[in-house]
Amino acid sequence: MRKAAAVAAFAMLVVPLFSSAAVFRTGQQVALMDTGTIATDVYIASGASTVASSVAGDLLFAGGNVVSTGAVGQDVLAAGGNLNILGPVGDDVRFVGGNVTLGSVVTDDVVGAGGVIHVLGSARVGGDLTLAGGNIVIDAPVQGSVRLAGGTIIINSHISGDVVVYGDKIILGKKALLEKNFTYTSTREAERAAGAMVRGKTDFHMRA
Repeated sequence: MRKAAAVAAFAMLVVPLFSSAAVFRTGQQVALMDTGTIATDVYIASGASTVASSVAGDLLFAGGNVVSTGAVGQDVLAAGGNLNILGPVGDDVRFVGGNVTLGSVVTDDVVGAGGVIHVLGSARVGGDLTLAGGNIVIDAPVQGSVRLAGGTIIINSHISGDVVVYGDKIILGKKALLEKNFTYTSTREAERAAGAMVRGKTDFHMRA
């Protein structure tokens, strides 16, 4: 009942925003298979949804389990229990989820919150990356700045901009290459694997 009520509430909130040309789908399960490019925005409210088609406009979806593998030309906005955003995105990604996986190229910014967030090595963020979560793992290169807040945070990739982290346990993996300043607040100093590099200034703030 709670899931159904949440989906209904979501639909009531977003329906007035739709243009007449947009694609809108609701139901317990929604699947948009790879049958070509959808030449408009797509809005989905469902218990479980899969989007394999390419979407020329924005993709907005909410549900318990969400999987997107097709290319999205504009923004992705997602909310759900399990989010898997695996196709390339032409602009921004914004999300709120329980378990979140980001696995492809995002041309601009990524902003999100979740319980467990993993930005895979197959991904790339062309803008800034701002995340809050229980456990965060960054294996993908980021062209902009990075702002992270969470429990355990692992950075294991090339970051071109400044990095600011607030966490309980902070780890720089062996593939971590931070081109600019690294500022972090924690109860202990960050762990650095052999090979991790910070080319800018490192500034550690002790948190009680």
